[in-house]
Amino acid sequence: MRVKLSSDPSRDNISFSKMSLFERSPDEYYKRYFLLEKSFVTKYMKFGKEFMEEVEAGKSDDFARNMIIQALPKQNILEYPIPNVKHGEYQIVGSLDSYGDETLDVEEYKTGRTAWDQHRVDTHGQLDLYSYALSLVGIETKKTRLHWLPTYDDDNGNVTLTGEIYTFEREVDHEKIKKRIDAFIEGVKNYKPRKKLTF
Repeated sequence: MRVKLSSDPSRDNISFSKMSLFERSPDEYYKRYFLLEKSFVTKYMKFGKEFMEEVEAGKSDDFARNMIIQALPKQNILEYPIPNVKHGEYQIVGSLDSYGDETLDVEEYKTGRTAWDQHRVDTHGQLDLYSYALSLVGIETKKTRLHWLPTYDDDNGNVTLTGEIYTFEREVDHEKIKKRIDAFIEGVKNYKPRKKLTF
């Protein structure tokens, strides 16, 4: 029997954010995807979203951020949506920050204060999921890289880029991410909510 991953049919799919939330806190996953409670958006999340919109636009009104955007390694397509592919019965959804349809390279951008290193990149899984999804339509990615742009809070509490870019290359592991997806589905199946869910 097919396991529901959300009470909302439009969200009954697989995404990296869903998987990582369930792994971090099954209770929070249940509240967000079954009780459909809104998640809290931090100023760091808001900054990351706004910065990615500027990257997609290719420029920023802020001089310093604009210089960083120009220096950022990119492929020819920004915000490339995952093709209509499925892992078993479940559609995989998401978008690649930057994808080269000729180079077959993938770039992922992360802003934030928490440092990224090679170990964190290798165990993160997002690049693996995206590469696996592309493989389902016959696309074998070449280079997959994550770029960390550190931030700090200025004297006024505003999130600000340091101006540095750290780049890490990841050798993706499709078998590992497939096992992780299956474990996520099985985890949702076996999760026992603290309240009875009514549809």
